[in-house]
Amino acid sequence: MIARARLREAGIADVPVLAVLHAGCFEDCWSAQSMFEVLSSPGVRAWIALAAPTDAGAGAEATPAGFAISRVASDEAELLSIGVLEQFRRQGIATMLLSQVTRYVAAAGARHLFLEVAENNLPARALYAVHGFTMVGKRPDYYRMRNGESITALTLRRLLPPLQHLR
Repeated sequence: MIARARLREAGIADVPVLAVLHAGCFEDCWSAQSMFEVLSSPGVRAWIALAAPTDAGAGAEATPAGFAISRVASDEAELLSIGVLEQFRRQGIATMLLSQVTRYVAAAGARHLFLEVAENNLPARALYAVHGFTMVGKRPDYYRMRNGESITALTLRRLLPPLQHLR
């Protein structure tokens, strides 16, 4: 199923949807309470990707397909979490979300955007490489899987150009 997608900003009222999306994307998922706490933190902004089949009419209901959550603090930003449900992957939704986050944090004055990704998540690592992220560190045993296994997280960074035209 190929989908057309649009983004909308998410808020506290979207905590249940964001928690379900996160659980659908990650084994080491955040609870609704954790999601609420994150969204309530200063400098945090979130977006939900809504997708509808391309063959559906203009009035077709869009389905939550993915999300992104970022935080800006001074001249640094962090992509706290981003995910797309499996049935909507490889359709450009993650790129839309990542581009939205990058534009937002740059406009907010961030000069660097950081993120962490599981070392074994090759599709995500490829996406981040295409978008200019480079590895700056590792966090051993960062992610915990249901089977008790732990996975190293790679810390990635992207330098952001100054957006003088927005001032």
